[in-house]
Amino acid sequence: MLTFLLQRARCFRPVLARQSLATKALTTTAIIGAISTVLSAGSAKAGLFNWGEIFPTVGVGACNGAILDARCIKGDKVVSNFVTSYLLSPTTPVTTATTINFTELFGIMDLNVTFLPDLSVNGPYFMTYDIEITDPAKNFKEIALDSICVTAGIGPCSVTKEIAYYVNNVLQPIDPLLTQTSINGGPVGPSAIGATVRKIRITDTWQTTPSGSLRSFSNNFTQTTNSVPGPLPLLGVGAAFAVSRRLRRRLHADAKS
Repeated sequence: MLTFLLQRARCFRPVLARQSLATKALTTTAIIGAISTVLSAGSAKAGLFNWGEIFPTVGVGACNGAILDARCIKGDKVVSNFVTSYLLSPTTPVTTATTINFTELFGIMDLNVTFLPDLSVNGPYFMTYDIEITDPAKNFKEIALDSICVTAGIGPCSVTKEIAYYVNNVLQPIDPLLTQTSINGGPVGPSAIGATVRKIRITDTWQTTPSGSLRSFSNNFTQTTNSVPGPLPLLGVGAAFAVSRRLRRRLHADAKS
């Protein structure tokens, strides 16, 4: 089966199967290296918000008003209706440097929360928001979750994502089959969304201990009829998720250094 796929996708002869796998690994590494030299922590943040812009102590957040900030819109995707418990706790640290970043890379939508400084204030805390595909010809296809937990071997750190659909603009109950949990950092998914929907509500819940700080978490989505650019069709959607994750972590490391 593997040989057949390699022949179909890349026109390799059977005797070159091993070389093709090595080439794929090298291609993935080359893509990450090449893109990393072009992208910086700043250039990947077209939809970047400070935490207070989304969750102000006074007034309406940037993605919650009748007229949305342009950063809340990425192509045919719109994020809105943000709610959180994080600012409601008296134990919450200063969040002026914490960011929310809405981007698209390799055909993968990404909503990332990065805590600065790293978060170690117990919890649980939650954040909900809606994301909608405005193109009626497209709908959500796959979802994934990732998190970075510092000193995860010492203390636990977890992020859980729950998803509910909108049907005819009416919010439905949470679908338990799509719940994902990242424990002590690391990726979960991608998982296929089994329904034809263009609008969903995400609920992220995170919890840490002082010895297991949370640095960031990311919700990832793909949609139908989208195309993965460049050489990534040779790698597949799963590899595209992996490349996106590794690039995001590299950018985090650069930003923290």
